[in-house]
This record gives sequence, C-alpha cells and structure tokens, in this order.
Amino acid sequence: MTLLKKSKAVLALSVLLAAPAAAEETSFSGIFIGAEGGYDSSKFNGGSDGTVYIGGIAGYRFQTYNNLVLGIEGTYGKNNYDGFGGFDFSTVDYGNEWSVSATAGIAFGDDSQNLIFGKIGYMETRRDIINDETSAVTKDKDTGLRFGGGYERKFLENFSVRLSADYAKPDDFYKQFQAKAAFILSF
Repeated sequence: MTLLKKSKAVLALSVLLAAPAAAEETSFSGIFIGAEGGYDSSKFNGGSDGTVYIGGIAGYRFQTYNNLVLGIEGTYGKNNYDGFGGFDFSTVDYGNEWSVSATAGIAFGDDSQNLIFGKIGYMETRRDIINDETSAVTKDKDTGLRFGGGYERKFLENFSVRLSADYAKPDDFYKQFQAKAAFILSF
C-alpha cells in the first residue's frame, strides 16, 4: 500500500470516527467548565491523612456518531493539608495541584444523556517542607501519572453532574486518591 493510499485510509477512518451524527444531537460535545469538590486521601512518606479537595475543571470533548466521547481536560485545585507530617523533624504544607488528561468514554441510554468515562494524564502537586527545628522551608513538587474514571449525567442542555475518582502515585513517597463530584456547564 502506497503512502498516499495509507494517508487516505487514515483520513477516512478519522472522519468516520470523529464526525458527529448529522440527524442526532450529541450531548457531550464542545467546551465545558465546572467546579468540583470532594475527599482527598493521601499517603506521604509513611504518614496518611484525609481532607477536603476543592477545584475547577475545564476541557473540550466531542461525541462521535457511535456515542464514543473523546476529549482533553484540565483540573486545578487545592486540598487542605497543612501541617501534614511525613518526614522526621519536618512538616509538609501542600499547595495547589493541577492536571491535564486525555479522556475516553461512552454515552448511553435511550437519550444518550449518560456518560461513563476513563482518563489518563499528567499531574503536579506543589508542597513546602518545613524543618521543625530551623523553620527552613524547602519548595518541592510531585509530578507523575494520574488516572481515573467516572459517571456524568446531563440534566439540562448545558448542565451536567459528574461523580469521579482519581488515583496518582508520582513517586515512592506519595500516593493520592480523590473521590469528587462536579457541576459542569457546556458551551
């Protein structure tokens, strides 16, 4: 198969998968923003704790004719860990965290207003490590892979509610699990 034929085949397959249904409205296509909150459970260097997570979410996704939903989304938020132990003679205060992820899911139901999705992406969490004896502050960050999944239900044309969970283990010292709910506006 020549390069030209391969290119045409890839283009035809891309159009076939990405083209929204002409006769059917797609529920999960377009730009979206939202607010999310939930519970964050983290383990850091042998210590563990749980706290509230509050953040925002934004992204773009498109729904194909066969109800496959593909997209990209970013999150930015803060958990309320302050004074979290984990090192000998030091305290850890967590700052903001952000992530960017690719998403894939399936819209289902008689009205295609339900979405089950998975995601995988990059995350970064910043923290200050404070020496309890000298009060010296060391700036640090964890970066790594985040993956998760969830369920979203469209209630109005531009409004949906999402329940999701994420897991990250960027290094040997830090693990994070988040269970979240979000209110999402679509454009």
